[in-house]
Amino acid sequence: MAPLEDALRFGGFVLTHTVWIASDLKAGELVSPIGVIEIGDSREVIPFEATSQEEAIRLGKQKMNELTGSVDRWAFAREGLWSILGSDSPKLDVLTVSAWSSGLDEPIILQQCFSPSSKGAFSLLKPAMILVHGVACSKQIQSKLWPIVFQGISQHPQGGNWSRWQSG
Repeated sequence: MAPLEDALRFGGFVLTHTVWIASDLKAGELVSPIGVIEIGDSREVIPFEATSQEEAIRLGKQKMNELTGSVDRWAFAREGLWSILGSDSPKLDVLTVSAWSSGLDEPIILQQCFSPSSKGAFSLLKPAMILVHGVACSKQIQSKLWPIVFQGISQHPQGGNWSRWQSG
């Protein structure tokens, strides 16, 4: 299996897990950053808690970098805000998953904007964005990669909720 496809599929699985967590949060709650690692058939979830979201994210990124090369794959999920540089539009809530697989130089990134339940009903906004080498892929590339991500979404026990989350 190609490393990029493996990372996209695993990233889709972890993104679904993160969306599922976010869909159940109350007003004022954030998704705690989590790492998910796989070695062979073994999977482990590593929560990152700290006095601030920023610190937990820093710790998680550091740990995932340390694990690169010593596990088959890892993904790091967190919640944050997203905006277009220089835009006056309000920032959007976003779930970000960095996913790495053995053989990749650097992780791919999946970003899913969402509306938390504190703003009404929980829903996913826009299609997820796929970033390679830190740059959003063109719509043409996204359309080729998205089916691989969706395979990972479908593998998660909550993957069947994806279309319901999209419609709010």
